[in-house]
Amino acid sequence: MEQCITLTGDMDSGDPELKRPEPGPGPEVIYCNILPRLPFWTLAHLAAVCKTWRDLILRDATFAAMQA
Repeated sequence: MEQCITLTGDMDSGDPELKRPEPGPGPEVIYCNILPRLPFWTLAHLAAVCKTWRDLILRDATFAAMQA
């Protein structure tokens, strides 16, 4: 996974500061708390994003049980 670095500070003064962005929710939070709350049609769209998401949404029995 790529690391994002944000350049902040006053560029005119020649004193830029490198700052890492705050981390977002971890994969387990997304998997257990966010995705199960989404409606079916949203999940169908998300399944088209990439193979990993497709396999999670369409083929993971644990995820399917959380949806029920």
